[in-house]
Amino acid sequence: MECQQRGNKAGSINSKLMRIRAFLNYMIECEVIKSNPAKKIKPQKEDVKIEVFTDEQNAQMLSYYRRIKQREKSYYAYRDYMLIITFLGTGIRRQEAVNLKWSEIDFDNHSMSVFGKSRKKDTILITEKLVKELSAYRIFCERYFTKLGEYVFVNIKNGPMTGNSLMLVFRNLSRKMNFKDVRVSAQPY
Repeated sequence: MECQQRGNKAGSINSKLMRIRAFLNYMIECEVIKSNPAKKIKPQKEDVKIEVFTDEQNAQMLSYYRRIKQREKSYYAYRDYMLIITFLGTGIRRQEAVNLKWSEIDFDNHSMSVFGKSRKKDTILITEKLVKELSAYRIFCERYFTKLGEYVFVNIKNGPMTGNSLMLVFRNLSRKMNFKDVRVSAQPY
């Protein structure tokens, strides 16, 4: 109650509670006390507010990648553009994108299969525009690497991307875009 009266938010209160519990557990180990009274205190419910990109910010990101894709004609520019398009068009998570295989995209039926949080297979419908973008990207990858890899989003050696390399894409994008009040990130699952 004291923390709430001082204006602390739920996250701050929970952090303080965690530290108090750790200290009291240490006191039990030192045999100063027999039980941890803080175990009875329930953590505060936190309101999680996620700021999402506006339509203008989405357009700005896509425009940036279109320009460098056309100017540089590099694999990275095209791949990163397709990552943004795929995230916006499907809502898949970071790890789902990293693990996405070409065999899991059904171009004829406009769908893709991903393995979600619980390792359960989910089928996601995709728009005709995204199907066309992915088809063009696939052709680009076949020409660029001479042999199409198993994964949709790969590194320069045609091996699967890692979650860290995907985060680097967003870190670079964050520096370039300079958006206010929104975190440029692909959320992990």
